[in-house]
Amino acid sequence: MKLAERANAGIHLHVIERIQRAFADKDAAILDIGCGNGSLLSRLSKLGYRNLWGVDIALPVSAVEGVTFSEHDLDSSAIPFSNATFDLIVSVEVFEHIENMGTLLREISRLLTPTGSLLVTTPNVHSLEARVRYFLLGKLKQFDELSDPTHLYPVFLYTFNRILRRHSLLVIETWGYPTDGSSPTSRRLLKGITWLLWLFGLRAIPSGDHLCLLIRRETPIALDSKRVLVTSHYPDS
Repeated sequence: MKLAERANAGIHLHVIERIQRAFADKDAAILDIGCGNGSLLSRLSKLGYRNLWGVDIALPVSAVEGVTFSEHDLDSSAIPFSNATFDLIVSVEVFEHIENMGTLLREISRLLTPTGSLLVTTPNVHSLEARVRYFLLGKLKQFDELSDPTHLYPVFLYTFNRILRRHSLLVIETWGYPTDGSSPTSRRLLKGITWLLWLFGLRAIPSGDHLCLLIRRETPIALDSKRVLVTSHYPDS
């Protein structure tokens, strides 16, 4: 049975290209968080990767050769793997569905090896199309009534970087997809407005419908602990 990706066309292939570029070792331990039916992992398996794992709230209906799946609600605690297990954790179009982001990031930090990486894609609320839509309508693109009703958490980079640091994680690369900066999910009128703004020199970085982040571990920073931050900012609390 052919597995279809639960994401916009092409994003899985783009992620796989990035994985191949960064992880030539086919024995690297890779975990797909929010793996859906396992289509991304299936493609990696066919490329020769041998240490593949997937976790989601419901197990895939069909088994995928070379992949081990685990059923788990990502908004709860303790993803069922040992500390420092994975060289790479992938999450494609999942973070926007998460209610408890701090819980998930704490688990990701625990599961990554000291040199491990996290590769994330999520709707790009920084694109010019998203900014124009919010300016005109007060509605956030891909998080309004026209979007998936399970989209809950828009990733704004400034605040997202703050919560990452609390869990000893750091964004080392940011880019948009499609890489040409286009927005296939935008309606014609919105595309026309943003095209005119682009002609007048207005830009938004990153562009494209998807925000892509490569994240690595960093040395824990004591001042970023929640307790120290709160007591230092509000000394009388």
